[in-house]
Amino acid sequence: MKSRSFVVSAVLLATLILSTGSARAHVLDDGKSGPVMINLKIGPAIEVYHSHTQFAMTLEGMYAVLVTKFGDLYVGLPLTFQFAGAGTFIEIPAAAQFDVRLPVKNLYIVTQLHIGYAVFIPSDNDTCLFGFCTTIKGGDAVHYGVITPQLGLKYAIKGRGNVGIDIFQLPIYFNSDGAALQYRIMFYGGVNF
Repeated sequence: MKSRSFVVSAVLLATLILSTGSARAHVLDDGKSGPVMINLKIGPAIEVYHSHTQFAMTLEGMYAVLVTKFGDLYVGLPLTFQFAGAGTFIEIPAAAQFDVRLPVKNLYIVTQLHIGYAVFIPSDNDTCLFGFCTTIKGGDAVHYGVITPQLGLKYAIKGRGNVGIDIFQLPIYFNSDGAALQYRIMFYGGVNF
């Protein structure tokens, strides 16, 4: 049984090493300097139902796991903070991103999907969240699942830098009490290595 586990582990490790090497080589040929991408995104977040505007900020770390002639597939962890008068949202999802190559060199259509956990930490006991005003006992946190589809454009600058805009982000928060939507437009910059 131990030898079978060793063989499976060795095959998985070899696959990881080979896929990492091929991603790195191709990404270098594609105008990006390596498979690691780190971006800082900022922008407004607007409640779909009540038009309250908030400020959102995301720090994302992504890694290229698959490179094709059509684009690059990344996986990673985007940590998002969203600030409002009533409190702060923190999102901790896993993400998959596909950069679709366009005919203009170093320009990409970016599609991304986040799936994970979110928590709302109220600033006081009486708060309005997604238009529903309630009393949260003792400032207790409210827990959610979150799914966020995204669409945007990105330009890679000399292989090392990124600038972009997510023109469509739609965080969908859900728990046993229901679901809520927001809309975000995020501007960003980052690095590749």
